[in-house]
Amino acid sequence: LLRELQASKDSREPAAPFRTVALIHMLLYYLYRSFPPMLNALPQPSFSDRAVQKDMVHFIYEHYQEKITLADISAAGKVSRSKCCSLLKIYMGSSPIDFVNDYRLEVSRSLLQYTDTSVADIAFNCGFTSQSYFTKLFSRTFHMTPTEFRNSTKKISI
Repeated sequence: LLRELQASKDSREPAAPFRTVALIHMLLYYLYRSFPPMLNALPQPSFSDRAVQKDMVHFIYEHYQEKITLADISAAGKVSRSKCCSLLKIYMGSSPIDFVNDYRLEVSRSLLQYTDTSVADIAFNCGFTSQSYFTKLFSRTFHMTPTEFRNSTKKISI
């Protein structure tokens, strides 16, 4: 398949891109068959774990504009800090602080797109303590600065 992919890439035939996509799908199919996902790899959440997770996430959504610590999040779920970290890592796919920052970035992206509020004000209103840290995280996540993002969305809406 890899040799066929290479040949397809170099082909000048009009349908070559379709063949390339088909070969990639075949490659993915064979990889999937060779390495099936472990369906039971993640423990299934208990009712109490779901309730704790819901309380912690609700707390983050309600307080993202404020300074939030791991102790605050774990207190919202009435669990230890280590239990807080493990629950959010398992079921949300990130650490508590990364989850907070990801949510802040999503809110900030929406504000950049739909308001004319300054980047500095958006950063502080979303709970970031400095505009430079906000810009660093935003750039790392979305591969452009907040200003570049705002400018790109304005071009699209015109």
